[in-house]
Amino acid sequence: MLSQEEHIITQQILRETKAKNKDNLTRTNAYKRFYDRHPEMKWSLLASKPLFFQRWTGICTA
Repeated sequence: MLSQEEHIITQQILRETKAKNKDNLTRTNAYKRFYDRHPEMKWSLLASKPLFFQRWTGICTA
């Protein structure tokens, strides 16, 4: 069972995830913003790149 504080934090994470996971563009931008705030998290920089590469290769027109 979660404490009230843990429940509030969990709900906030779920709301933010839903809002930032609408489509490839919002998800990619969220990864880039996360990397800008936490450059030690190298995976988030890599995760912010797929949309760029999709556009460059013509796979995505967004």
